[in-house]
Amino acid sequence: KRATELLYLEKNKTKIKTRGYFVSDVRQTMIQGVVSGYLSVLVFAFYLSSPAIKSTYPSSPALTLVCVILMYWIGRVWLLVDRNEMNDDPITFAIKDKVSLACGLVIIATIVIGKTNLLVGLNTILP
Repeated sequence: KRATELLYLEKNKTKIKTRGYFVSDVRQTMIQGVVSGYLSVLVFAFYLSSPAIKSTYPSSPALTLVCVILMYWIGRVWLLVDRNEMNDDPITFAIKDKVSLACGLVIIATIVIGKTNLLVGLNTILP
C-alpha cells in the first residue's frame, strides 16, 4: 500500500513526505514488500513440513500447492505495483481482481482437499 502511494507521488513529481516515508523510499519499500511476502510463504512451507500438520490435514501434501499459488500471486501483485497498475489498497484490489479471486478459490479448494481424506494416497508418494 505504501509503495503504491509513493509511486503515485513519484509519478506526479511530488516531493512531500507521507506517513513517515519519502518519495525516494519507493524502491526500498517495494524490495521489503517482495522479500517479506516470499518469506511468509517460506514460513508457511516450514509449517507444512511440521509433524503437527499431519494430524490436522490428512492430505497435507496437497497443501504445497498453496505455496505455489501464493508465490505466483505475490509476484504478480508486486509486478502490477511496479507497473503502476495497482492503485487500490491491496485488500480492495484482491477483492476486485479476477486472478486474485481465482487464486483464493484454488487455495480454499486445496485446503478443503487437504482437510479431507481425498488425497491420502498421495502421502505414500509425496513426503
